[in-house]
Amino acid sequence: MNLRAFLSELKRRRVYRVAVVYAAVAFVIWQAAEIAVPGLDLPDWVLTLVILLTVLGFPVAVVLAWAFDITPEGVKRTEAESAESVARRDVERVAGEGEAEARKAIAVLPFADMSAEGDQEYFSDGMSEELIDALTKVPGLRVTARTSSFQFKGERRDIREVGRALGVTHVVEGSVRKAGDRLRITAQLVDTSDGYHLWSDRYDRDLSDIFEIQDEIATSIVRELKIRLAKPLAALERPRTENLEAYEAYLRGRLCLRELTPVSWTRRAIQFLEQAIELDPTYAPAHAGLATAYDQLNQFCGPEAAGALARAKEEAQRALDLDPTLSEAHTVLGILAMTIDRDPEVARQRFERAIQVNPNEARAHAWYAIYLLYFEKQFERALDTVQRAAELDPLDWTPRTLPWWVLWAQGEHESYLQQALEVTRREPDFAQAHYWAGDAYLFTGRPNEAVAAYSRAVELGGPTMFYLGMLGAAHARAGNASKAKEILAELEDRSRKGAPISSWRAGIHAALGESDEALDQLERAYEEHDRWLFIVAGDPRFAEVRSHPRFTALLRKMGLEKWC
Repeated sequence: MNLRAFLSELKRRRVYRVAVVYAAVAFVIWQAAEIAVPGLDLPDWVLTLVILLTVLGFPVAVVLAWAFDITPEGVKRTEAESAESVARRDVERVAGEGEAEARKAIAVLPFADMSAEGDQEYFSDGMSEELIDALTKVPGLRVTARTSSFQFKGERRDIREVGRALGVTHVVEGSVRKAGDRLRITAQLVDTSDGYHLWSDRYDRDLSDIFEIQDEIATSIVRELKIRLAKPLAALERPRTENLEAYEAYLRGRLCLRELTPVSWTRRAIQFLEQAIELDPTYAPAHAGLATAYDQLNQFCGPEAAGALARAKEEAQRALDLDPTLSEAHTVLGILAMTIDRDPEVARQRFERAIQVNPNEARAHAWYAIYLLYFEKQFERALDTVQRAAELDPLDWTPRTLPWWVLWAQGEHESYLQQALEVTRREPDFAQAHYWAGDAYLFTGRPNEAVAAYSRAVELGGPTMFYLGMLGAAHARAGNASKAKEILAELEDRSRKGAPISSWRAGIHAALGESDEALDQLERAYEEHDRWLFIVAGDPRFAEVRSHPRFTALLRKMGLEKWC
């Protein structure tokens, strides 16, 4: 038994407690004897005898404390601790340390643009994003994703309220003033429990010092949070460019990429990111960002959809050739492997690698949850993974609604409906919420209510393929065949222009009772590499054709045999 284990066993057998109590009682006896012996005219050797007896009794008391224990059932011999108990105690100790570590959670709010012209938003936002990226490399620190932290952009909210909304213990905020090649950056770390500043600093430097400033701020934050690092923070960070023009083009591209609509923003992001790569072909984060931009462009299903996929894969692979630790690039390749290449095993490896290199990558957790739900049909694991994504990105709708996907796949449409309606009550102008409510109405046998909900989604969010496809299916289920066919004609026109949306047309055919046409369109969607085709695995729209051999063959080709 080593020293640490021996000391732990002394504590378990209450030897420390007995020793302290014995010493206190012995001291009281000595004090009493010192008063009583002269008062009773007893010889001096009596006091000596009392002290000697109490000293000799100490080791006896310790041995008895080691060997026996007083219980409600009486005095019992203390049994040696089992290996199982030792293991359990160690696990509890480690868990306690883990919980303490988990309490270290931080959000970086968008830095304010304090430039005279107010035209440096891309730079101030980029500063915040770069700090987020740097802090995600710190082991044991949970960092809120940009999607959630940027929801407080331009707001003057109480930091304690921000902390509660994001579920973090600390917040970083600051400002950037850029004039020519000169920078003034302020940053402060705030405790969200009381709103007090733990650290703040100001940096007046040249633009060429921007990366050094970012390192200094991140290092100061880590130091204040009392996180121990095995190596300096700068050594944990991804490679950067030495070309400041490339860096500024990259930041502008990232700013455009955050604007999910309209599609013109994505095209502008591509232009800026390609410019950054032209200035520095070895700039790995720019290649990863460009991969995300092309993947995003494909989701709009425009004429560029097919070409965008090839470019997304090419740029993601180039990013990993330059820096294999880029979680963003692994995630893009995982998404493409799952949705386009129909290779679930590669998708699993990519998502797991993305999470391994950056456990704070919320998007990787979210897509891994979708993989677990559809390709492994593991509902509980999917929910656990979604929970992690939601912790990292608590204000983004994707991880917040992924549990609804599980309800949907399990056929619990009434629960799905109640949650969707709650969102529409809180945010009546949120188009996607009405779309979700329409799904729930449709699958609980209320097609007229579904038509109203989908129509509202189209009114608020525009005639996207998602909204029109489901609106057409709802019209068909409600007996409005002519309306359903009008929407079919519109989707057919879009398909001729290159948009891979046959699966949405298949849903309308199925609702019209046209099973052969529905299966034809599903098989066509497979050939078109329709990225959302995998959701048919648990989709109630295709209940009438689910047992058809052509449908089960399609599921097997996509690696969805667990749903057959």
